[in-house]
Amino acid sequence: MSFLRNRIVIVTISITIAVFILAGISNMIKGSPVANVVGVVFSPAQKLVSHIASAVNDFTAFIWEMREYKEENERLVVKLNELQKENRSVEDYKAENERLKDLLGLKQSMSEYSTIAARIIAYEPNNWYDALVIDKGTADGLSEECVVLTSKGIVGQITSIGTNWARVSVITDMENALGVRVVRSGDVAIVEGD
Repeated sequence: MSFLRNRIVIVTISITIAVFILAGISNMIKGSPVANVVGVVFSPAQKLVSHIASAVNDFTAFIWEMREYKEENERLVVKLNELQKENRSVEDYKAENERLKDLLGLKQSMSEYSTIAARIIAYEPNNWYDALVIDKGTADGLSEECVVLTSKGIVGQITSIGTNWARVSVITDMENALGVRVVRSGDVAIVEGD
């Protein structure tokens, strides 16, 4: 196998050298019949050598460009990660904006009532879905039995309160009941948790 490979290399180098020598000779004796015969005989070999040289040149250029492509790809991956992080932040801001718009709409629709915005700061550990704690209390003007609601509807009512906190028993709590009026019919009812 090694002998065959060496033989092909030797033949290729010999043909290349012969082509260059004959090209030089034909260039020196331009216009003569000998130059024409040399050109006709060796033109296919020159074409093959030119094609091989072009392919080798393209391949080496590709190898050099691969390093640049790899570096550019790494830069683009970092940029993509930054843009994805930024996109997540934009989505968070958009969701926050929508939530605040809803709260503002709720406050404006209840302008005849005194409203206070609050945040949930904890959930009761023993009845996670039945009670929660908000960050407002008596110092903010709240009292027991105040109704807690969002733009989506009633959450529940305050069942115990401190200076800067309040425990809210949610509407789904079985021990909780609130009086409501059905908007469509005007009927009055009591809503209890189930």
